[in-house]
Amino acid sequence: MPSNKPMKKILITILTLICLQTSFAYTDRPAIIHIDKNKQLDTNGFNIGKEILDATLQLVLQKKVGLYLSPKKESKISVSSLRAIEMSNEVSFEKIKDVFFHEYWTSNRRKTTFTIVGISFVGKSRTGENVSLGYVDLKEAWPFFSQVQVYMNENGNAGMSITEAMYSRRYSYNLIQLGKKDFKSKPYKSIQCRNYAFNGKKELAALTSYPRNKKVKYLIEQRISEPNEIGNIIYTNIASFMNENKEVLLNIGGNRHFDYKDLKGDVAITRLEVVENYTKLGNGALNTAVQELLIYVNNKPLNPVNIETLQTWNVIFNFKGIEDVLREKKFKYTLLQLNSVLIPEVESDWYLQGIKTYDWSRLTYFVESYRKKK
Repeated sequence: MPSNKPMKKILITILTLICLQTSFAYTDRPAIIHIDKNKQLDTNGFNIGKEILDATLQLVLQKKVGLYLSPKKESKISVSSLRAIEMSNEVSFEKIKDVFFHEYWTSNRRKTTFTIVGISFVGKSRTGENVSLGYVDLKEAWPFFSQVQVYMNENGNAGMSITEAMYSRRYSYNLIQLGKKDFKSKPYKSIQCRNYAFNGKKELAALTSYPRNKKVKYLIEQRISEPNEIGNIIYTNIASFMNENKEVLLNIGGNRHFDYKDLKGDVAITRLEVVENYTKLGNGALNTAVQELLIYVNNKPLNPVNIETLQTWNVIFNFKGIEDVLREKKFKYTLLQLNSVLIPEVESDWYLQGIKTYDWSRLTYFVESYRKKK
């Protein structure tokens, strides 16, 4: 009879693999991750530690969320008590660098999901001792965090709330505890557990998408000496519309600056700023979408006007609508702002070139190379 040893070996191997996979799978296991505010990469675009500290402090001071002694929420820390803890330990909530997320992880060989439930804040005393500065329950904070946009530098993607940024996992962190496992003595185990849970082969169900987009604001330059130049035509045609429809001017914020009786004469459009969303497509192509136009009348700003409202005005520029002429950009323009960052005029062309040709997560490095050459 033929030996069945090879078959037994195969079965043993399969059972061993199944056991290994089962031993690594877990459901709703408590985890604590550590975020060092001072060790976040600027290529991520935002500093999640700073964003959370700033937003939490404002919410606590405004008494919109509670600051608790610990995750057990046995008692609250009042604002006066927080200040007393800071003073007695010579620490400052605003200046601490260590933030801890309390989470629950579920992971198997196909999929990982996680839920962030709370945040702890720890400072260092003058003598180097850890000082607990409270715990925030995210059930209380989520409604506020979801409404606060993070400060996004030139390298990041625009339009993310604190909640979305937290769930993007686009920040530096260390896993310090998973279940009952504390990794202080064996930090390499922490890396193994994190890599097992968050690797590219698994479906990472809880992650917020991280679209490749940037918010861009630019100034349309008016060349008064060139009447037929498209930038000048944009100014003059919008001015004509405003002078023929004074009620529109008043309804979009002109009533803050003008009285209808004072608008018998013509007004001038003195400045036009455009806000657009730039998206990098999969093939590397750049797509631009006009968001709004900021109009200055007699050097006074009106309310931003969104593209849908602009289109209802039916203003025509060389047989084209407002969205088409802004998309084409056959006028001179200067970059004013990229995401949350104001851009110096002398660096406008560098940033615009970088947006078109360089890695979006490293635009600051691209511009820095030009600064060194200057």
